[in-house]
Amino acid sequence: MTGLLHDVRHTFRRWGQAPAFVFVAVLTVAVGTGGTTTIMSVTDAILLRSQPGVRNPRGLVEIRVGDRAGRSGRLMPYPTFEALRDAETGLEDIAAGTQLQASVSTGPEAGPELVAGVAATGNFFSVLETRPALGRFFSPEEAEAVGAEPAVVLSHRFWTRSLGGDPSVLGRTVSINRIPFTVIGVAEEGFHGHLPLYDFSLFVPLTMLEPLTRRTLEGTTVATVGRMRPEASIQRVRAASDRIRQELRASNPADWVSSVFLVEPHTSSYQEFRGPISLFLGFLLALSGCILLIACANLAGLLLSRALGREQEMAVRGAIGAGRGRLVSQLLTENLLLFAAGGVAGCLLAFWVTGALRAVPIPLGAPLTGDYTPDLRVLFVSMTVTLAGGLFFGLIPALQATRKDVASVLRNSGGRSPGRHWLGKALVIIQVAGSVVLLGGSSLLFKALTRAKAMDLGFEPRGVHVVTVSLGIQQYTEEEGRSFLSRLLGEAAALPGVESAALSDFVFLASPPERAGTFSNADGDGTVMAGLFGVTPGFFNTTGTEIVEGRSFDATDAADAEPVAIVNERVAGILWPNENPLGRVMRSGESLLRVVGVAKNGKYISIGESGLAGVFRPQAQLYTPTTSLLLKVEDGGGDIRRSVQELVRTLDPDIPLTNNASHTELIGGQLLPRRIAAVFAGILGLLGLFLATVGLFGVLSYVVVQGAPELAIRMALGAHPGSIRRWVILGGLGLVLGGLFLGLPVTVGVSSLIRRFLYGLDPLDPSILGGVALLFSLVGLAASYLPALWATRTDPARVLRQG
Repeated sequence: MTGLLHDVRHTFRRWGQAPAFVFVAVLTVAVGTGGTTTIMSVTDAILLRSQPGVRNPRGLVEIRVGDRAGRSGRLMPYPTFEALRDAETGLEDIAAGTQLQASVSTGPEAGPELVAGVAATGNFFSVLETRPALGRFFSPEEAEAVGAEPAVVLSHRFWTRSLGGDPSVLGRTVSINRIPFTVIGVAEEGFHGHLPLYDFSLFVPLTMLEPLTRRTLEGTTVATVGRMRPEASIQRVRAASDRIRQELRASNPADWVSSVFLVEPHTSSYQEFRGPISLFLGFLLALSGCILLIACANLAGLLLSRALGREQEMAVRGAIGAGRGRLVSQLLTENLLLFAAGGVAGCLLAFWVTGALRAVPIPLGAPLTGDYTPDLRVLFVSMTVTLAGGLFFGLIPALQATRKDVASVLRNSGGRSPGRHWLGKALVIIQVAGSVVLLGGSSLLFKALTRAKAMDLGFEPRGVHVVTVSLGIQQYTEEEGRSFLSRLLGEAAALPGVESAALSDFVFLASPPERAGTFSNADGDGTVMAGLFGVTPGFFNTTGTEIVEGRSFDATDAADAEPVAIVNERVAGILWPNENPLGRVMRSGESLLRVVGVAKNGKYISIGESGLAGVFRPQAQLYTPTTSLLLKVEDGGGDIRRSVQELVRTLDPDIPLTNNASHTELIGGQLLPRRIAAVFAGILGLLGLFLATVGLFGVLSYVVVQGAPELAIRMALGAHPGSIRRWVILGGLGLVLGGLFLGLPVTVGVSSLIRRFLYGLDPLDPSILGGVALLFSLVGLAASYLPALWATRTDPARVLRQG
C-alpha cells in the first residue's frame, strides 16, 4: 500500500510538470468514454431498464395476439381479455388498459390541454405494484362506476406541470372530454403507465371509455399485463394460454385459424420493436466503441513515446536496485490514473449529453418520455471497460519501457532501427481501422438520408400546413361534427395565403391510417388488405398526389350518392392486373364501391415501406371525428399557424389542436433518429480521423527521429534523398493500408446491422468504401510527407557525430 501511495504521489508530481500532456490525454479518453456511456445509457433506458414505479418486474408478463411465427404482436380484443381473466392461467392477477386521447381542463381559467391517458381495469395499479404519491387508487366501486363525477388518478408529471404540485388537489374536479372527474390520487414520480416510453398523464376506469370516446368495450383492443404466481413459470402461462386459444378457436375458428397468444416478459420496450431497435442501437454502440478504441490506442501511442523516452531513467533506477516489477507498477499506476481521470470526465460528459437528448423534442405524434441519464449499472460498466482498456493499453508501454537490460540502455543512447517500432505501428493500424468504421458507417447514414430526401414519396409535403382536431373527445355527434368540419374547411380556405384546402382522416407519414379493410373485385378472385382513407375533394391537389387515371372526388360524391372509391396503383394491380380498373366495382364487407380513379402509390406510414395498398373514400360517405385540415400555403402566406389556431378557437374554444405544424416538420420525425445517429457518427468519425492522423504523424516522426543514425548512414553511403522520402511515405501508406484491410470488412459487417434503415442502399456501396479508402490514403500521404521531408534534410555528419 505504501508503494501504491508513493506511485500516486509521484504521478501527480509528473502531471504538474506536463499539464498539456495530461489535458490532451484525459480529453482523449473522455471523448471515447463519453460517447460509449451515452449510447450504453440510451440502450439501457430503451431496452433493459425497468419502468419507473413498477415493482418486481420479473413477475410480470405481457400477453398479446400474434401469428404462429411469433410475429405481428398486437393488442387483444376486450372479450378475449375477459376470457383470459376468467380462466386458470397460472397468473396471480391480470389487468388491461387502453390508450385514449383526453382534452383536460383543470379550472375555469385554464384552457383545454390535449394529453394521453389510460383507461384501465381496477386492478391495474396493484398488478404493476405501484404506489400513490398522494391520495389513493381506484376502489372496486369506482372502477365499475359509469355515473357522474367518476374518479381519476393523475400522473406525477401532469400534477406538477399543470397543477403546480398543489397538495390540495384531492377532491378537486377536472373536466376530461367535457365530463367532470374527481381527483382521488397522484401516481408516484416516474410512473407513466404500462406502455414503455409513453408519457400518460391520467388514468381513468376502463368503464368510462365509452362515455369519454364513444368506443364500446366490446369493440376495443387492450394491452394486457399479468403477474405470475411465485410458483408459476412463463412456460406454464404459455401452455395455459394455448389451451384457452384452442377453446376460443372452437367457437370462433375464423379469428383464430392462424393466431396465437404471445406471452413474453414485461420489458421496457415493445417486443415487436426490440429487434430493429436493438440492431440500430447496436450499430451506434459499435461506432462509439470504435472511438473508445481509437482513443485508447492514441493515448497508448502517446504513453509509449513517453515511456520509451524514459528508458534511461528506468535503467538508472534499475541500476540502483529497483526491480522490473516495481518499475512496471509505477508506470502502470501513472497510465491507469490517466484513464481513470478520462473515464470520470467521460461519464460527466455523458450526463450532459443525455440531459440534452431528453430536452430534444421528438415530433412523432406521440407523448414520448424517456430518462436516458446513466445509472449506477451503466457507470460501472463504462468505468470497467475504460479501466480495462487502460490496463491493456497502459501495460504495454510500461513493459516496453522496462524490457531492456540496464547495460544495453546505458551503453546506447536509445537509437533504434525504424523497423523495430512495431508496437507504435500496430497502434496506428488500430486507430486507422476504427476510424474507417466510423467514417464508413456515418457516410452510409448520410447517403441514406440524402437518398430518403430525394425519394419520390408520391406526394409533396412542402408548402402544406397540417392541423388536426379530435371532435370525438369533445362529445360531438356525427351531425355536429360534419357541420363543424364543413365550417372549418370553408373558412380556412378563405384565409390569406391559402391556395387550397382539404380534410383527411390521416396524414402521410405523420399519422397512421385509422381504418383498414379487405377489398376484393366483383369476381372474388382477387383480394387485398389496404388502408382506408377518408378525404374531401381537393385532397389530391392540396397534397400533390397524382391521379394517374380517372378523376378526383367532387361535390357530386355526396352521402346519398353511389359509394365510390379511388384506389392506388398497388390495389389496381392486384385486383385488376393488366386491366382498366375505372368503372369496376369492388367489395368491402357488404359494401360495393365503384372505382372512379387511380392514384399514384405513396409512402403512407414509413419512408422505408414499399408500395402499401391504399383506398380513398369521400369523407361525405365516410365520417371520421379525428380529422386533419390540410392547407396548401403560398410563399409569404403569413403566420398560418396563428391564423388557424384563432379560427379553431372562434369555432369552438374548447377544442385543442393535436397538430399545428408544416407537413415537413411532421415528417421530420421519420428521419430524426437516423439524422441524430448520422450526426453523432459523423462527429465521432471526424474525431477518429483526426486522432488517427495525429497518431500516424506521431509514430512516423518518432521513427524518423529515433532512426536518424541509420538514415544518416544510408545517406552517407550514397542513398538518394528521394528514396529516403519514398521509404518513409511508403511506410506511412503501409500503415494506412493495414488499417483499411482491417476496417473495411468491419464497416460492411457493422453497416449490415442497419440495412433496413438505409432505404435500399447497399452496405457494400463502392462509392462509400472507395471514398473512405481514398480519403485515408490521402491522409496517410499528408501525414507521412512532413516526417519524410525531415528525414532528408538531416545532416548525416552531425547525426553521426551525435550518435
